[in-house]
Amino acid sequence: MNNWLARCEFETLDSNNNNPTIRIIILRQPTSLARYIFILIAIAVSAEYVIMQIFHLSGFEGSFSPTIESVVDALLLVLLSAAPVYIWVIRPIAGITKDYQEELERLATALQDAGCAVMIVDASRTITYVNQSFTDVTGYAPHEVLGKNPRILQSGRQSKAFYQMMWLAINERGVWEGEIWNKRKNGEIFPELLHIKSVKGVGGKVSYYVAIFSDATEMKARELKARQSQKMEAIGTLVGGVAHNFNNQLAGILGTVYLAQQHSNDSKVLGYLQTIKGCSEDAASIVRQLLTFAHENRSEKKNMPVIYLLQDAVKTARLGIPEDIDLEADFINESLMIYCDPVEIQQVVINLINNARDAVALSESKKISVSVGVEAWKDCPRHGACAVCSTEVVHIVVEDSGAGIGKSDLEYIFDPFFYYERCR
Repeated sequence: MNNWLARCEFETLDSNNNNPTIRIIILRQPTSLARYIFILIAIAVSAEYVIMQIFHLSGFEGSFSPTIESVVDALLLVLLSAAPVYIWVIRPIAGITKDYQEELERLATALQDAGCAVMIVDASRTITYVNQSFTDVTGYAPHEVLGKNPRILQSGRQSKAFYQMMWLAINERGVWEGEIWNKRKNGEIFPELLHIKSVKGVGGKVSYYVAIFSDATEMKARELKARQSQKMEAIGTLVGGVAHNFNNQLAGILGTVYLAQQHSNDSKVLGYLQTIKGCSEDAASIVRQLLTFAHENRSEKKNMPVIYLLQDAVKTARLGIPEDIDLEADFINESLMIYCDPVEIQQVVINLINNARDAVALSESKKISVSVGVEAWKDCPRHGACAVCSTEVVHIVVEDSGAGIGKSDLEYIFDPFFYYERCR
C-alpha cells in the first residue's frame, strides 16, 4: 500500500435524484520513492568513483593522513553530488509534494464550501469534522459539535430501532441513504436527505464515516404544493360533475315554479312560489361559481356599484347572524363602480361574515364590522401582487372581536371549501 494514495471526493445533490454522493478514488503514485533512492545511490557511487580517480591520477592518495583524506573525500563528494542530487532528486520530489499539497488544498476548499453539509465521524462515532454548510443548515458552529456524538442532531421522530437498522445497513453494505428528520440548534425540526458511507482503512476496518446531507424543507414544500395541485384538480373534476347534476335539478325546479305561477291566482301561493324562485336563482348563482372553480364556466364581469353589492351581501348575511352578535356596516356615501363578477364579490363578503360569526361565538364581546373605503393604489396592501388601471382602489374590510385564526391554519384559508370551524 506504500505505492498507493487514497482520495475522497464529495459531490453535491444530483439534479436528477437529489441524492448526495461520495466517491473514493484510489490513485497510484506517479513516481515511487524507490526510484529516487536508486538515483541517490547512483549519484553517490558515481561521485565516489570520480573522487577515487582524482586521488589516483593526482597522486593525492597516500600523501596525507587517513583523516585528512576522509575530510577531502567528503567535501568532494558533496561538491560533485550536490547539483545532480538537486536536479534529479530534490527538485522532482519538491514538485510532487507541491502538486499534492495544492490538490489537498483544493479538496479541502471544495469540501468546506460544498453546497451540502458534510460531517465526518470516526470509528467511535465521534464528530471530527464539519463544513460551513453544516453550520448553515443546523446552526451549530464547529467547536460546538467537534468531539460529540451525532445524536445531538436527533429530533426524536425516529425510533431507536430505526437507528439500529440504519447502522446495521452501514456496517453490512457500507452505505445508507434516505430521508430523516433532525433538529437544529434552535430546536426547529427539519427534514433532510442523508447519505452515509463508511471508509475502511488497512485490514478492512472502518476508519471513519462520511455523512452528507441537505435541508429538504423546500423540496417538501414543492411536493406538498404538487399534491395540493393534484387534489384541487380532482376536486375540480368532482365539483364540475356535481354542479352539472345540481344545475339540471334547478332547471326542473325553476320550470315547475314558472308553470305553477301561470296556473295560480292565490297571492299567498304566488309569494311562496316567488321565494322558491329566488332561492333557486341564488342556488344557480352558486352553481355558476362551482363551475367557474371547475374551469367549466366563465364568470360574468361587469361594472357594478360596490356599495349596492355590499349592502345586499350584508342583508343576506344578517339572516344567519344570531341576535346577540352586533353586525355593523359602515359604507361611504358615494357611488363606487368596480368591474367585477357581482356574485363573487357578494359570496366573498358573506363567507367572511359567516367566518366572523363563528369566530365570535365564544367571545364575550360579539361584534362584527364591515367597512369600505377608497385608498390610493400605492397604499393598497396588495399593490405588489396585482396591476390595476385606476390610481385608486376599493378597500373592503371585515373585522370581528374573535380570537383570530391560528398560524397553523392560515396557509389553508384560501383553499376551496376550507372551513375554519372544523379545524378548531
